[in-house]
Order: sequence, then structure tokens, then C-alpha cells
Amino acid sequence: MNSYKYFLIYDRNNKIIYGECIYWCCGEFDSVKQSDVTIRLKKKFKARFIVSNTRLDSIIDQQKIIKIGDGILLHYENSYDDFVTQRSDEAVFNPLIDRCCKLNMFVGRELDSKTYLSWVDEHKYLLEEIKTRFELDLLKRPELINSYTYYEPTRIVVNCRFIDKPAPRENRLPTKLIVKFYDEFTAYTQASYVLTGYCEGKEPAITEGKIANNEITIDFEESPDELEIKILNHGEVIYNSRHGFLRNIHINGRVIGDSVTLDNGSKVSKYSEMKTSV
Repeated sequence: MNSYKYFLIYDRNNKIIYGECIYWCCGEFDSVKQSDVTIRLKKKFKARFIVSNTRLDSIIDQQKIIKIGDGILLHYENSYDDFVTQRSDEAVFNPLIDRCCKLNMFVGRELDSKTYLSWVDEHKYLLEEIKTRFELDLLKRPELINSYTYYEPTRIVVNCRFIDKPAPRENRLPTKLIVKFYDEFTAYTQASYVLTGYCEGKEPAITEGKIANNEITIDFEESPDELEIKILNHGEVIYNSRHGFLRNIHINGRVIGDSVTLDNGSKVSKYSEMKTSV
């Protein structure tokens, strides 16, 4: 069964200031229970969480309107399709932190700077409440104000780890990497991967194959600084991640102890410095 998970914030006139829908294929352990919960917010705004087994949003192209359920609306000016990756430099907002997603975004009328600042000032307590209750900071993500986005995640999970980590005080970096592909619904049996290891001053090390193999082991000549994984299905990129590796952590600290009184009567705290590496 599939479910559509809606999170909507709208005003007293049922006009959306933020909206999202996540299309979710339900697995064995996913709840399929439908629900509809409304929460009252400041300034007579409401937040609404809906889980439905049917899609509730409809697009009225001629009028440029998104209509959801019982009359919740967004009048949009622009719409576009995009793909959100799992790259460390990804800038596009994604409510699913562990999935790549296709998205279809609808954006309302853009506010000029003066109008935006006035709106933010008028609604600052509402914005603080949204941030506190729902961990959605619209001040840091102003592009989401007056928008509605439909997300369709790629149901592939990729795990990778080095299996030859050096022993304590062993002066080397790991090079043997194991990568596991989890195609949750066996929907991408023909998909292929391109795995690239980047090392400063070296040519990228590229490995290719089919994700149907489920698990691969790669032995790099030199430990990569960054790792990129792309998965393609019929030529379309459906998964992309790129991350660096944390090599070590240096900790410098100062431990403050009791104070001592100097000859002039002033007090000075005693301290000791601590340095360590992990």
C-alpha cells in the first residue's frame, strides 16, 4: 500500500504559507493507518498533518492553483521539477534526511525585500513557534515561504564502511571499503552504480556495476578523501551522494580549578591545559 503524508501550515483563509507531501511506499513495518490532525498556532494559523492512502492535492493549471482536501489553497506563479541528492554540499531543502528525492515545487508570489521584512516582523512569534514545534526554520529557508512541494523519494539505501581500520598507533589509512545496496522494494533490478573515490593529486578511482549484486568490496590503492556514489536507472540518476571522511579529531581544552589569592588581594583561577587526538 502507498501513503501520502501531508504537512501543511495555512492561515485563517486556508491559504498555504508552507506545504509538503511525501509519497511513501509502505513496507512490512510501516504503519498504514490514516490520520488527520490539526494544531492551532499563533495569529489564527493552523498546522495540519494528514496521512492518506489516496492523493489529496490537485493542480488547476489554468488558474495556477494547488488545492488540497477541503479547500486549502496555494496560488502559485512558478513550478519546477528537481532532484535532491545526499551530497554534503546539497543546498535544496529535503524533509527526508536519508533519501534522495524527486520533487515538484510550486512557488507563490515572490515578496520584495521590504514586504518580506514586514511580513517576518508581523509573524515573528508564529515563525518561532513553527521552528520550536516542528523543527522547520522558515527564516533560514525563506524560499519555502508560500510554497508547496511534492516529494517522491528513491527507496534505495546505501551503506558503506571501511573494514580494515588501522590499529591504535598504526600509521596508515584504511583502503578496503565494503558497500551495501538495499533496494527496498526490488524496484530497480536493472539499476547500475558508479562509485568514485577522490584523492588529492590523484586520478579518481572509478568502480562500476549493478546494484543487484547487493554488496561489493573495493580495495583502493590509496585511501580516498571523498567518496561519490551515483545510481542510474535507465540512464536517469536516481541516487547521488558525495561525502568526505573524518580522519581525526584534535581536542584542546582548559580545565579550571580552584582560585588562589595573590599578594595584592586579587584572585586568579588555576587551570591546566589538555590536548588529545582521536
